[in-house]
Amino acid sequence: FIANYMKGDEAAKIVIAHTPPDCGVFSEEQRVQYGDILHRNNVSLSVHGHVHTYDFVEDFDGYGFDYLRVAETKNRAMAIIDVEEDGTVEVNHAYY
Repeated sequence: FIANYMKGDEAAKIVIAHTPPDCGVFSEEQRVQYGDILHRNNVSLSVHGHVHTYDFVEDFDGYGFDYLRVAETKNRAMAIIDVEEDGTVEVNHAYY
């Protein structure tokens, strides 16, 4: 089902989901399935909230995509995601 929405050859694919795969809500099987689906579909970045803390991991669990958890806005924090023409994704954490 999900993989059908990710077909295509875009330079960069970014998936946004509320719950991150490493917060204890995902079972180990679901975490592996999530990583496999994103890897097979050449996703560049997986973006999440839910736990209200900033975290950025390159090559999440060895699946080839980067992982971003954004902080909560009450601390005046945000993530800025730049996607270059070549598909390179750059993430910056900023306070305002």
